[in-house]
Amino acid sequence: MIDLTNKAVATITDCDQEPIHIPGSIQPHGYLLAIEPGSGRITHGSANLTDLLGVPLSHLLGQSVFEVLPLQEQLLRPYLTLKEDVQAKTMTTHLGSRAYQLALHQSDAQVVLEIEPLADEKADAYLLGISDLLDLIKVPNSLTELCQILAEHVRKILEYDRIMIYRFDQEDYTGEVLAESLTDGLEPYLGLRYPAGDIPPQARELYIRNPLRSINDVSYIPTALYTLADTDGTARQLDLSHAYLRSVSPIHIQYLKNMGVAASLSISIIKEDKLWGLIACHHSAPRHISPKQRDSAQLLGLLLASQIELHQRADSSMIIQQVEQSLNRLMPFLQAEPLDLPGLVAVPDLLSLAGASGVAILVDGRIHTSGQTPTSPELRNLALFLAEQSGYASFSTKHLTQVYSPAEAYADVASGLIYQPLGYVTEDCVLWFRPGLEQTITWAGQPKGSARATNAHESLTPRSSFAAWKETVRNISENWHPSHLQASEHFASVFQKQLRLLYLQQETDKQRNLNEKLKAANDELENITWISMHDLKEPLRKIQILASRVLSTEAQNLTDSLLDSISRMQNSARRMQNLLEDITAYSRISSKTDAVNAVDLNQLLAEVLDEMEDEISQRKALITYGELPTLKGIAFQLKQVFVNLISNALKFGKPDEDLRIQIELEVPSAEVVQKFSIVPEDYLTISVQDNGIGFENSYTDVIFKLFQRLHNENNGQRGTGVGLAICKKVMQNHDGYIWADSEPNQGSRFQLIFPHAYVLQEVNP
Repeated sequence: MIDLTNKAVATITDCDQEPIHIPGSIQPHGYLLAIEPGSGRITHGSANLTDLLGVPLSHLLGQSVFEVLPLQEQLLRPYLTLKEDVQAKTMTTHLGSRAYQLALHQSDAQVVLEIEPLADEKADAYLLGISDLLDLIKVPNSLTELCQILAEHVRKILEYDRIMIYRFDQEDYTGEVLAESLTDGLEPYLGLRYPAGDIPPQARELYIRNPLRSINDVSYIPTALYTLADTDGTARQLDLSHAYLRSVSPIHIQYLKNMGVAASLSISIIKEDKLWGLIACHHSAPRHISPKQRDSAQLLGLLLASQIELHQRADSSMIIQQVEQSLNRLMPFLQAEPLDLPGLVAVPDLLSLAGASGVAILVDGRIHTSGQTPTSPELRNLALFLAEQSGYASFSTKHLTQVYSPAEAYADVASGLIYQPLGYVTEDCVLWFRPGLEQTITWAGQPKGSARATNAHESLTPRSSFAAWKETVRNISENWHPSHLQASEHFASVFQKQLRLLYLQQETDKQRNLNEKLKAANDELENITWISMHDLKEPLRKIQILASRVLSTEAQNLTDSLLDSISRMQNSARRMQNLLEDITAYSRISSKTDAVNAVDLNQLLAEVLDEMEDEISQRKALITYGELPTLKGIAFQLKQVFVNLISNALKFGKPDEDLRIQIELEVPSAEVVQKFSIVPEDYLTISVQDNGIGFENSYTDVIFKLFQRLHNENNGQRGTGVGLAICKKVMQNHDGYIWADSEPNQGSRFQLIFPHAYVLQEVNP
């Protein structure tokens, strides 16, 4: 067996680190064991189970709970065989001649069973005052009066020496004693403030998970939990977050002793899933309360939480009404066209809707302010900081200098802040401000934190003084009322929508102007294309005819130099004509407006080879191809692709080697899959492979750009740099890709990658 008592407190240096949910022990007035659902095997047990069951704990661990408690099997089995989460459940039973309460709840993979002896109880006198309490709280008292009534009632029915209603500040989690009822002779704590460190974050979290925690005797000796070692020799701790018997932090025990408290009970006040406060009960002698009394106390906590909600709503009604009126008066300014930001910020309602003394709106680099605010440079820096720190989320504080130290320079006007962003990528926002106030806070002892270790070798020690200690604080504003926060968020939301509409209108206007310019540019380009296709071709034809005529009829009368010049002029005119024809072809395939039909690539390729028969024969080229699929496409465009690829191969073949061109169906190569981030199963590839002069593979991106040529001259021929650009455009029009790989003197391989969605008749590659 392994003792699970958590000794980590002796080595930590900050009480915020204390693992209070796994103390490894329980308070000794009850018994605890953990059970594995389904099998019923006992995995953990408290040391005092031996006293209860008369069996050594070492014999109990690993045994079935149904064998250990056979008479309770009928009660327990329904809660240990469920596959879903086990719901918390309490029941009463007898072990021997004594009555016990059994309480079950789930903790990770185990079901925890707590066993507590029940004393003989008289009539539920502690419940008799509930009707009187209900009558009292029906009176429309203030929240403070309500808490005072409840504090006195709880002391009456539970008979503790001191009852405090303790409220947390929801921003810094310091606590304030809002109401108190106490026995004569005790020093009052009413109105005192307690530092947040007295109840650290993990303790507040446990108060939410388990809303009732009692310590019958602060001088108790914890009862250790034991478990069997796992196969690797380690032991698994048991999470006791929801266990009533959970042993309490030794730091907190010493804290209570320093206060002169011998027994305590804490009842959580939870509002909207947050810990609003506590009903703290202290007694100068050990005190045990029964399970029924605990249930009654928990009911009082729920009752107070509901009444707090009602009272806060009543207190808020006037503020809400004023805020709604301010919002209604601001709406016309938000909906006006054009949006008048200087006029909007000058409306007093913009301040009153947040109860602020200053407001600033930052939009498009401009700042509009009203009331008391920091300077424009200070506002810009603050907005930038808030956007980065909050991630463009709403933010509010009453103590700005605590989160942004430069605010110290203007704390007299801006200690309280509400930040509402107006976008997710800019510093546009609305900022409301409140001035810092000078306040005197009366602490219960000097607020240095609840427990600190002076060095790494000492255990934590809680503070021992709770005498009233006054502190004057500055640069802290009044708390922001929830209604003001909600109103500011609603205003920012509406404002943001109006700004988006304004931006959209501006972008629409810009787009309209741009479209008009583009249309004019397209008209000009169409004119240029028309000139290229018609007006320029005619003079080029005349130049070629005249040059041919001179060369054929006047050659004998001309010098060799002049003949050479005329010949070069004729070749230049021919190249220009080819270029104009290629540009015309490119402009024609620049859209997908042509009719889409079924295109049999086998038939199309046969037509291409038939039309190019003379060129192929002249180059003594051998072209082979396998069976190709039928595609959904634009026939003349696809024809252009094969014409250009075969023409390229014919132009750039090796002069001393017969040209070979092979066309076949393939699956996309690994290089293509990576290059275009495609799924191979969704595409097919048609490759065009030649044994020509090739090119450097680093140029594979360049060759498909318009007017890009790698070989200026080959066998007296020049390309225009348009053919491969046409191929790329055709493939784009068919939602596909084109790619090439090559090596100098090793030939070139062009890949046409078509989506399967365009395939009408499959062919296996």
